[in-house]
Amino acid sequence: MSELFRELLLKPLFNFLVIIYNALPAADLGVAVIAMVVLVRIILWPLFASAARSQLTLSKLQPEVERIQKKHKNDKVVQTQEMLALYRRERFNPFSGVFVILIQIPIIIALYQVFLRGVNGIDFSLLYPWVTNPGSLDPVFLGLVNLTKPFLIFTAAAGLFQFLQTYQIMRKVKAPPSGSFQGAMNKQMLWFGPILTVLVLKGLPSVIALYWSTTSIVSLLQQYIIEKKLGAAPAPKP
Repeated sequence: MSELFRELLLKPLFNFLVIIYNALPAADLGVAVIAMVVLVRIILWPLFASAARSQLTLSKLQPEVERIQKKHKNDKVVQTQEMLALYRRERFNPFSGVFVILIQIPIIIALYQVFLRGVNGIDFSLLYPWVTNPGSLDPVFLGLVNLTKPFLIFTAAAGLFQFLQTYQIMRKVKAPPSGSFQGAMNKQMLWFGPILTVLVLKGLPSVIALYWSTTSIVSLLQQYIIEKKLGAAPAPKP
């Protein structure tokens, strides 16, 4: 399994990063990471657009979902059947958003593996024969931040943008009654994700926090563009 991960994800990701790094006018690992995130998101645009459409569809289907839940509240089997039938009629995939999240996990793990031993310990044997070996990667982002070490500002920024991304998703769903269990859960989700992000990233190389922040920012921009293109109406606030 580790060999499969190395060949199918770690090596392609590392080579893609080095190709971008080599193409930059001035060597800067941070700029290369940002450029890589943008390019990957563009390549995977159809997948993210599909997830965004699913979120919008879910917000439109919510009244019907609530009707089914109330009508069959004492029969979970029938309730599930009715929900699945509704999703089929509307061509809605409730798992599309999960796929987008799952894509991020192996990329983050691969980045962590690349920078686990620091830039000086990077294994350039991972490079394909046709990719130019730069000899080393300059880890100082914009001449200010050493990306091989933790950096609190980047970690805090990752948590902030995670909060904004979660809020953007939650505002599309009709807010549950104040004081309800679902309302309490929504508030916990809004804060739990960003707090967990900060706790996980605070001891890791700041290049991971930079990747995470950039991904969240690009996600917010993509969501805005897709919603505008689809003509989404302003959604209720949570």
